Amino acid sequence: MREQKRPTALELIDRSQVSRPEAAVNKPEQQEKIPYEPPTRLNDAQATIWAEVEETVSLSSCDLFMLETLVCLLDQQRKLQLAVNKDGPIIKQANGRPMHNPAATALRQLEPQLTRCFKELGMSPATRQRLKLDCRTTEKHNRWAKF
Repeated sequence: MREQKRPTALELIDRSQVSRPEAAVNKPEQQEKIPYEPPTRLNDAQATIWAEVEETVSLSSCDLFMLETLVCLLDQQRKLQLAVNKDGPIIKQANGRPMHNPAATALRQLEPQLTRCFKELGMSPATRQRLKLDCRTTEKHNRWAKF
């Protein structure tokens, strides 16, 4: 009696895509973009960041909490960066001894949170590729390419 060869996972995926060709394409439908207004509790700097991000990425209403979190973190990052730029990464204590600037420490602690928010909103190259998002931007939005 001959033993049948079991299909590999890739073969099973290929078979399922052949039987359902629309699943293999995975193109998001082109929908008209709905602009979302920033919450009134955001300050002017945060509202500006909101507008910049909101017109850069495609969002749904369930993404707004993540967008608000990202906006607040970016605002905090900018303020901390100004403090580090002003005082430097090392400051002197009252007794004259050097110490790490607390703003620099807080800035480093923000990085993973910011990275997570960017990824969740599809603002990292790896996430866009995985989600098969077309993120060709206009010149107006190129400032976000560094993230």
